[in-house]
Amino acid sequence: MPAAFAAGTGAFEGAQITKIADLDAVNKGVGAGNATAPFIDSIDWYGGNSTDESFFIFRYCTEPENCVIGTATPDGGLIQSAFNPPAGYANLSGAKVSPAGNALLFKAMHQSGREDLFTYFKGSTVMYQLTNGTAIGTYSWLADGNVTYSEPRAELTCLDGAACKNQQFSYSTKIWAIRPTGEKLRTIYESPNTSIADYAVSPDGKKVAYVDFMGEPFDPKKLWRLSVFYSGSIKVLESNRDGDGYYSPSWTPDGSAILYGSVSQKPFAARGNSTLGASGWLGLVGADGEERGRMILGGNTEGRGAVPFGAAITHDGSRIIFAVNQDVEGDGIDGAGIYSMALAHPIPEFPFAAAIAAVPVAAAIAWFRLRWNR
Repeated sequence: MPAAFAAGTGAFEGAQITKIADLDAVNKGVGAGNATAPFIDSIDWYGGNSTDESFFIFRYCTEPENCVIGTATPDGGLIQSAFNPPAGYANLSGAKVSPAGNALLFKAMHQSGREDLFTYFKGSTVMYQLTNGTAIGTYSWLADGNVTYSEPRAELTCLDGAACKNQQFSYSTKIWAIRPTGEKLRTIYESPNTSIADYAVSPDGKKVAYVDFMGEPFDPKKLWRLSVFYSGSIKVLESNRDGDGYYSPSWTPDGSAILYGSVSQKPFAARGNSTLGASGWLGLVGADGEERGRMILGGNTEGRGAVPFGAAITHDGSRIIFAVNQDVEGDGIDGAGIYSMALAHPIPEFPFAAAIAAVPVAAAIAWFRLRWNR
């Protein structure tokens, strides 16, 4: 039985955590073989925006360049491989489920070393290759069933001429919208001074929550929200402690808030909270920037925090599935594996999903297209 989780505040107060699968169970379920550096992330509900939550999907890596896609039941009782990679490809990146729940979007590495984006329509053998050697950062579905992906760029400037010992990097990111069969549609966002690490599109398709790299390269420091349909961005959350970073943003079902993972290498003792040398937590922040709660997951005195990866919330807002990859113990955490968190204060169900369910599919698609083209 799960124990009451005392480290939660706000939306997480009174939540309970249960470990549903350890890394050995996951490795055996997906048939991955020997694992030298196991890792789990990119959790999503297999049914998309439908209320079918009989399975969730995840990425499992035995080592950094050997990753597969698996599915599991919410109780961890059945874990299996989801599908085989395209011919000539391996090392899959996390799969994202389409809003309709009928297709998966994923990235795979070709034997030549390049990475390409694919869509796979469930229950068939059909896979579409969407890109061919283009630099790909992260990717997501839009509410209308089209696909987005980020194209990161980095430019090196030598400040001291040919010697190039004094270097300066500049980063930019362009986010494209394309059809799930590969036709490029439009640029939906472009930033000349931002390197986007991870992003998620809101359920209504109007907002994007993203983590961007500012300052030191590849050090995720800030969580932002921006509008897809209007220019500019609104800052939601900014790290203000040394060593903190934000990871894996995802939207709540009602589209009002952003769920995220975070870690701090600054000792908790310095903040008066614990004697742990590092800490990880699951946080909830409103799209307007209002803090709605944190769930401290603990860490250890060696400076390793229990960072939550790939959190996915049920459509009724009552449960969160997430992974921890550090072999640490904390409040409710017992080593690496997949965890289920039952919320004492469920987040209201996203009302727009129910409205769409009552509308013919063709009409819903037409409505999305109308909104998109405004």
